Amino acid sequence: MTTPRPAALPLPGPARAPADWNGHLANSAMDSLLEHHQRRLGEPDDVSASATFQPGGDGWDRDQLLAGQTPSNEFLRSGRCAMKRWLRLALQLLSLALFVFILWLGGPEVWEQILAGDRGSILVSFLLIGSATMLSATRLRAIARSVTDGTLSPWRRFYYLNVTTRALGLVVPRSLSTVGGKSVGLRAMGIPLKRAVWIVVLDNLFDLGLLGILVAPALLFLRGGISPAGFIALAVGLILIVASAFWWATVSGQLLSLVRWLGRIPWLPSALHLDTETSADLLPSRATTLQVLGLSLLLDSVLATYFYFIARAVGVIHPWLIFAAGFPMTQLSLVLAVTPGGLGLFDAGWYGVLLLGGVPHQEALTFVIAQRAYIFVFVLAWAGFGTLLSLTEDVNHSP
Repeated sequence: MTTPRPAALPLPGPARAPADWNGHLANSAMDSLLEHHQRRLGEPDDVSASATFQPGGDGWDRDQLLAGQTPSNEFLRSGRCAMKRWLRLALQLLSLALFVFILWLGGPEVWEQILAGDRGSILVSFLLIGSATMLSATRLRAIARSVTDGTLSPWRRFYYLNVTTRALGLVVPRSLSTVGGKSVGLRAMGIPLKRAVWIVVLDNLFDLGLLGILVAPALLFLRGGISPAGFIALAVGLILIVASAFWWATVSGQLLSLVRWLGRIPWLPSALHLDTETSADLLPSRATTLQVLGLSLLLDSVLATYFYFIARAVGVIHPWLIFAAGFPMTQLSLVLAVTPGGLGLFDAGWYGVLLLGGVPHQEALTFVIAQRAYIFVFVLAWAGFGTLLSLTEDVNHSP
């Protein structure tokens, strides 16, 4: 007697995924991190919504289908993936070569200045980067509190997650440490994986939105098109416009319209598990949105001031506004970076921004190399503090 073949199950696409698929995601946080890394290396983003999975049939299992390995497209997709991997490798080698070239241009004199840096400015920089990690953890927890149910983990766990992923970003690409690392960390706190991914996406969107609107006035200021007062007025005006837009848009009906529009992008719903019918609980409240926007503005101001004091530590004395104007563009360059910590691209970005602002060539080189050296030490030190802080939770909860 022949056993009937089970009915084909649709793979997750723009529509809501089946319950067994959600369960698979919820119990596979680390697999999701590895899958994210594979995608960034050039693997296909998703499988066609029309593809089906037949258990035990035709020799094709779920993992093969998720990798896009169907008889009709395996050959074509493998060729495209190989090309993307080679392109990514070429960009990584180019970025590393760029950083080595910057080090060569700087010469040994730069390291002498770094070692003999002003102790007071170094201490202020160290405290500022620590404050920035705390603000970032506070913002992440505020977003998580707004879009999740139940009791959240203590703030110290969010701080530990934030600072350790920041340290991880020193040795792996930012996309893996920030998106993948934070998502897995939130999953370990008991937040469902797809909700954790959404929280991390929201956290990054506030940064991208705020920094993005400041690029135009920053360029105008650095090129001498507007005065310092004009730059400040234009930046404040744009920030107020964005805050007003958020104030209006944080009515759930308005944001749901945005979610529905995003749902039209073929790959986005399946990547973020967007469900336009039940997305209202994924939207932060009006109060939380404005709070997070304020935290983002304060965080960016602290980081810009951090770079200003790094420059002072090695004798590069220039107005704070130059570093405040250069900060949005250099931070946005990290979105395109494919090397750990944006090595090469981020450094070249700061070099170009400072030259545009009138900083001499040698001083710009000194600052670029100094900020890279100091940030490595500072982040590792604060990561150690975060580890000690996380241990206090275990002590407090011990019987």
